[in-house]
Amino acid sequence: KQQIVTVFNEPNHAKEWGGQLQPQEYAKFLSILIKGFKNLNPNFYILNAGMDQAAGNTANTLDEAGYLRWMAVEEPDIFNQLDGWASHSYPNHGFIGTAEDTGKASIVGYQWELSLLKELGLNKDLQVFITETGWPHQEGVSTNANLYNADRVAELTEDAFSIWEKDYHVQAITPFVYSYPVEPFDPFSWLKEDGGYYPQTNSLIAKDKLAGLPEQQQDFILKQVVLSDFLPTNYTYQGKLVVQNTGQWIIGEREGFAVPMESSSSGLKIDTKYLEKGQNLVKPGEEIQMDFEIITGTQSAEYKISINGQEHTINVFKPLDFKNENISIWKQLVIKLKLWWKIYLHKPHN
Repeated sequence: KQQIVTVFNEPNHAKEWGGQLQPQEYAKFLSILIKGFKNLNPNFYILNAGMDQAAGNTANTLDEAGYLRWMAVEEPDIFNQLDGWASHSYPNHGFIGTAEDTGKASIVGYQWELSLLKELGLNKDLQVFITETGWPHQEGVSTNANLYNADRVAELTEDAFSIWEKDYHVQAITPFVYSYPVEPFDPFSWLKEDGGYYPQTNSLIAKDKLAGLPEQQQDFILKQVVLSDFLPTNYTYQGKLVVQNTGQWIIGEREGFAVPMESSSSGLKIDTKYLEKGQNLVKPGEEIQMDFEIITGTQSAEYKISINGQEHTINVFKPLDFKNENISIWKQLVIKLKLWWKIYLHKPHN
């Protein structure tokens, strides 16, 4: 499944690149990292760093057009190495543009960027990820009368989404910023300090849209299986699994989870414990212990059970039954001695 990575942020600001403006150096790093990620896993989907389209040529900033041109001089094929294009298409200048504005430093500034990339040698169609955008509102820690009020911001935001959703290039919009109700980004925050919503938040929640549920690699491994290979008849055994999340998903976030387990016969029942949705979330790399029960019946037999595709054998015996012809008498005797000892250890003693 795709693993989307955007490589750094607004390097046409010196403060975002170690205090220097180095488009050639950024181009080199970007090319190296693209190759490194792809060699590690071809499912990595690489985006550039979103640029500040409103930045001019100053001691600490560089105009985006110039920055991109210098990148192309250093690495002529750099833009064709990308899988998609990250854009910071804000309604500038001063964050008071309208949804109808076009060109550089507008909510469709990515169109200007793509056109420039074509001039610089891009020969493929890049999907666009608007990783920053949005109108700041007057309301915040202090009032800024130079900005639109929150109600107007909600209207503009709704208009902008209506434009973006019609553009086949645009794959995702992630406005800046969901929750930052303190200085210096409080005017951009979609959440208030008390956790309440600003109007644009309610407006977007009510809007019909695709759920942000990208495909994820849903992998896990069993780090440990605690399971006895011999059990008495008419017995309930408590087993244990240690599960490690080795995928991209968060186990239990979108739906409940249980390790696949099944028995080869109705004479041996398995009760798999279920991890309810939203409980005990397991993030990538983390582990969780999950219990299960095995309930034996009345018959002595050899049973096969499958735990996440791994086959295990369980021998079930009556305490005084030595009539299983499929297993040698000596093996049965050893198993029974182990079984009696196990039962003895778990039996309460005065």
